[in-house]
Amino acid sequence: VRTVVDRADTSIYTLQTGQERTFGADSLLIFTLGIANGVRISANDTTYENFGTSSQVVRRLELTPDGIRRIIYKRAN
Repeated sequence: VRTVVDRADTSIYTLQTGQERTFGADSLLIFTLGIANGVRISANDTTYENFGTSSQVVRRLELTPDGIRRIIYKRAN
């Protein structure tokens, strides 16, 4: 997972099943998730999940205070 918080680069890390990570942003969170069919994101009292299939890679997910703005997928190799 790679995150960009309010256009400032943060870190790259791996989450194992059941692990959680918390981020705070004023206007924009950008995620690169990889294969994300098991990922769940909660933001502003809304939960988002089921990001593609096991053959899709989430290259970019943009999350604003209004919700998901854009998702860009790529086929997994």
